[in-house]
Amino acid sequence: SFALKAHPRGGKADFFRDSRKMKSNRKGGGNMAVEIASAEDLGPGKMMAVEKNGKSILIANVDGEYYAMGNICTHRGCSLSDGTLEGDKVQCPCHASRFNVKTGAVENGPAKDPEPTYSLKVEGGKILADL
Repeated sequence: SFALKAHPRGGKADFFRDSRKMKSNRKGGGNMAVEIASAEDLGPGKMMAVEKNGKSILIANVDGEYYAMGNICTHRGCSLSDGTLEGDKVQCPCHASRFNVKTGAVENGPAKDPEPTYSLKVEGGKILADL
């Protein structure tokens, strides 16, 4: 099972397109895709937290495409999904670190380490991730 926490923050985005694959900076491979959310639960310009397979994951809908990265800030461990989404940047609510949701890269400190990212695809209205 998984827990969803929707966050209606962020800018404008277009509606999603099915079967769109996302890139990942995650090392390794060969993992099976698992359902982590329903596309209808994550409207354009929104983000949500998902707990799946022992991982806290942030999913964001940016311009109709889905991206997933770690949800725990690498600076002090705050939940990024409690922050704000502006375009493809999420800002941590604790100390204002900003991360690029497409790459996991730190855009503005105090965080120094990037977030892990996860490959996503949408099939039949389900968001699937390689965990």
